[in-house]
Amino acid sequence: MLGDGRIPVWVVVAVLAACMPRSAQGQDTCQVYGEGFESFAGPQELDDGTFRVQWCMGGASIAGGSFCPTGNALRMASVTQDPIVRVGTPDGCTAVTISLDYSQFVATGTLLRWALVADDGIDCNQFVNTAGAALLEIGGTCASVTHTVFTGPGQSVYWKIDHGGGAGAVFIDNVRISVTGCCASGAHACCETGGPGCDDPDVRDCVCSVDPYCCETEWDALCVQEVESFACGTCGGSAECPVGLAVDFGTLFVPGAVCATFPEVFESCEGTGPYLSSIGACGDVGDMSMRFGTGFPYSAVVTRCFALPPDVPTRLEFVYTKNTGTLGPRLDMSLDGDAFVEVWQAPITFPGGCFGIAVDLEPIAGATDVRVRFSSGSSIDNGARIDDIAITLGPPPHECCATGGPGCTDAPVEACVCAFDAYCCDVAWDELCVFEVEQLGCGVCGRPADLDGDGDVDFADLLLVIAGWGPCPPSGCPADLNGDKTVGFADVLVLIGEFDP
Repeated sequence: MLGDGRIPVWVVVAVLAACMPRSAQGQDTCQVYGEGFESFAGPQELDDGTFRVQWCMGGASIAGGSFCPTGNALRMASVTQDPIVRVGTPDGCTAVTISLDYSQFVATGTLLRWALVADDGIDCNQFVNTAGAALLEIGGTCASVTHTVFTGPGQSVYWKIDHGGGAGAVFIDNVRISVTGCCASGAHACCETGGPGCDDPDVRDCVCSVDPYCCETEWDALCVQEVESFACGTCGGSAECPVGLAVDFGTLFVPGAVCATFPEVFESCEGTGPYLSSIGACGDVGDMSMRFGTGFPYSAVVTRCFALPPDVPTRLEFVYTKNTGTLGPRLDMSLDGDAFVEVWQAPITFPGGCFGIAVDLEPIAGATDVRVRFSSGSSIDNGARIDDIAITLGPPPHECCATGGPGCTDAPVEACVCAFDAYCCDVAWDELCVFEVEQLGCGVCGRPADLDGDGDVDFADLLLVIAGWGPCPPSGCPADLNGDKTVGFADVLVLIGEFDP
């Protein structure tokens, strides 16, 4: 989960020594720049006093929905759209390498052209015409291309992404620029954030063998944490906060409180319990869940600290059941191991069954010291049980008749659509995917109250509401027309409001 937490996970940039002149062999190569085009304002430019990276957009634009699943991309749709990137390097650099991802449905004839120029600033009219690499892959697949230019003192490298005039657009993403022979010698410590890599080669190589992002793009807070979590070195206890959280309490009954049974997940229990239980609406027969005790202080359990990946939609998900008419259970959260804040509490009225809960953690993405406390929230027996606790990455799931991230919540509909249009499961479930639900005969995206899918809202649909009367399972139920997780009289009113004349 650690290496997969980032979006995007960029391809490792490699410069083969056999292709380099003798003067460059054995020299360090390091990435000095990365651009994922996440900002619609355009690509970032770099000037750190040593390296300079500058752009001329050349009519290209930032667009969403490229076929390389990393968010936005640089879109070129005609022969007049030819962006240029210039790299200015200090003396001592023997080579500069550019790598980028691209995708296109049809051949656009796009070439990566280059030129070496002695200048101090970018010239958007610079003649850049030597062919370096061709962007040949088609069909919408995400491909990569790499090109190296050998440099001398005082030289800048220009690359032009030259659209060849073929029909269609080409999307450019994840541009990485590396230099050889002039990497900074005074790199930051491995327990500090900073540029790619760190000053201890053994620690650096250990971390980057699992998480290349740390050497390709940035040595961020997650890389610092991975020094210990990957057993690469010591940074004063960061290994105590691994990324993510997951526990389902197993299927075997072990007497005692959950803290004694799962010490690797929970650091403390409060009050009486919580205990393991195989009784309740959540889980199959024999599936254990966490049961709260009674009394004051409230029965509660606190997780060990964990971290969240940066810039990734993240949710804390779990299922629960309780007795109706009682307070709790409750969820509190801390970002420093001390002060806890309530983030969720179950409603007093409970229709029965097992409900799934998803708490959005995106506002605290990148937090490195998170703890969660699950509490009964009541001194009396509220019958509360919790199971299947997990940190889930990615955008929240959505219905197949709504746009959103890849895939949708109805597995048969999803499989039917994606068998014809893989884009819907690989990149995004866009308006075309929603249209294809019905066009491909995979499902119905008409009125929700048309439960039998016959095109009419009538007495037959009312019978289906009555047949589904009661609480819905965690996966939901079609007859729950008002979204309260229960099929009842409120849904009858919604259906009657849509009756056909």
